[in-house]
Amino acid sequence: MTQYTFDPFYFDEQSLRFITDYLRATGWTRIKYQNRRLAVYAKELQAGDPPAIVALPARSTYSDFATRMVEAVQRLAEVEETSPGDMYQRIQSVGQDSIRLRLLFPSEQAVPSLEATASFLQGARDLFVYAACMVQEVRPYFTQPFRVGREQAERCLFDHTFHGSFGFTIKSPLPSVEQLHLSGSKVPDERKVVERITRGLMTVRAAREKQQSEEISKHFEIGLNGNMCKAVLEMLEEFPDTPIEYSVRWSISVPPARDIERLTPVVLDKEASYYLHEAARYLETTQPDLEYDKTIEGRVISLDAENPSERQVTVRASGYGKVSFLLEAEDYAAACDAHRDGHPVMVTGNLQRKSQAGELWTLLSPRAFRVRDGTTTEV
Repeated sequence: MTQYTFDPFYFDEQSLRFITDYLRATGWTRIKYQNRRLAVYAKELQAGDPPAIVALPARSTYSDFATRMVEAVQRLAEVEETSPGDMYQRIQSVGQDSIRLRLLFPSEQAVPSLEATASFLQGARDLFVYAACMVQEVRPYFTQPFRVGREQAERCLFDHTFHGSFGFTIKSPLPSVEQLHLSGSKVPDERKVVERITRGLMTVRAAREKQQSEEISKHFEIGLNGNMCKAVLEMLEEFPDTPIEYSVRWSISVPPARDIERLTPVVLDKEASYYLHEAARYLETTQPDLEYDKTIEGRVISLDAENPSERQVTVRASGYGKVSFLLEAEDYAAACDAHRDGHPVMVTGNLQRKSQAGELWTLLSPRAFRVRDGTTTEV
C-alpha cells in the first residue's frame, strides 16, 4: 500500500476512505463535477448562502494525492472552525475509537525504558482483553480469558505517539459504516469494550475522591472486574511516580452514550493503586453465589433509566423473588410495554445472589429477553 507523508499528516488509501466516510456522516453530499480526477462534496451551512465545497482526489494513485488531501483537511478545518491538526484527528478516528494513554513525566525530556514500556503495554492489552470478556459475560473475576478477549486485542491497533510528555494511542476499529447501517441502532461490541473501560476508570477516579474502593467493586457490572483492576495496576506499577492520563476520542460513526460523551481526562496515580488493589482482592476472593444460564420469568415491578447506560428492569420471579438486570434500549422499551400491559417477561442469564436471605438477585449477561405475548428480541 502506498503511503504519503505530509508533515504532520500521513495519507494512504485508508485515509481516503476515512475522509469520505467523515463527509457522509456529517451531512456532506457528493455532487457532479466535470473533472473526474476529483470527488467533490457540498454542504449547506446557512439557508440562502452558497454551499461549502470540498474536493478530494478520486483515487489514491494520483500524483497530487497528498497535496489534494492536505487541501481538503485545511478546507474542512475552516468550515468547522478548528485547526488542521484537530480536523485530521477527527477524520482519522471516523472508523475507530482512539484511546490516549499519556504518561505525565515531570519533564518533557523524560522517556520510559524499553522494559517498563513493554510491561505498561501488556497491562493495556490485558485491559482490553478482559473488557471484551466482560462484554460477552459479566463476572467479577475470570480464571482464564475467553477467546473473544484475545481477538479484541488483535483487532486493536497501535497508532503514532503524540506530542506532550509521552503518549500512546490505541485505535479500536469499529464495523464499517455499511455494517453499522445494517445492524440498525445496536451498539457494536467494539464500542462496548471502550465504554466499559471508560466507565471503569471513572469509578477509579470516584474511589480516589471518596476514598472508598467500593466505588470500583460495586460497579463491576458496568466497569472494571478483578482482572481489569489488575491490568490497570500493572500499568501504574511500572511508573509509580508518574500519573497516567486517560482520554478517548469517540468515532463519529457511533454516537457515545450520554454519560460518557463529554469525558474529561481521567488521571490515575499512586493513590489510585491502593483502591485498585482493594477492589481487585475483593472481586477475586469474594466470589458471589452464581447460577449460570438460568431462565427466569415474572412480571416487571420497577423500571429505572435515569442513567442511560444502566436501563434497569426488576421483576418478581417465581422461586427467587426480586431479580434486577440491565437491558439495551430496544429491549428496555419492550419491558416498559410489558409493565404497562401487565404481561410477564422471560430472560436468560447468570443469577447472582445480592442478599443473604436470597430475596434479592441480579441477572448478569442477560440475553434472549422476551415478553410472554410472543415478542422476542436478542440482547
